[in-house]
Amino acid sequence: MNVDAAEALANISEALVTAIAEAQARLEVGLLGDEFRELLHHSRQLHVALLEILLVAEPNVEERLRGRAITFGNSLDRLEAALRGDDSELD
Repeated sequence: MNVDAAEALANISEALVTAIAEAQARLEVGLLGDEFRELLHHSRQLHVALLEILLVAEPNVEERLRGRAITFGNSLDRLEAALRGDDSELD
């Protein structure tokens, strides 16, 4: 992985952790309005960007980073389920 890709991966990961934490905090206090939806949309875009970098760099990327991307996706799935009112995915 080149330096630019590694830096992008780090920046996107940091932004995604922050966005997911903010969305989780909003969920916990019941703030599920337009700002929550926008935050989830932005988080999903960050996740897609992260996956795109990982796909290109896959042979050189540690398993831990691929696992982290899966964890991010799972977190977003649960937050989006909460927005839809689908309690079955919240466990």
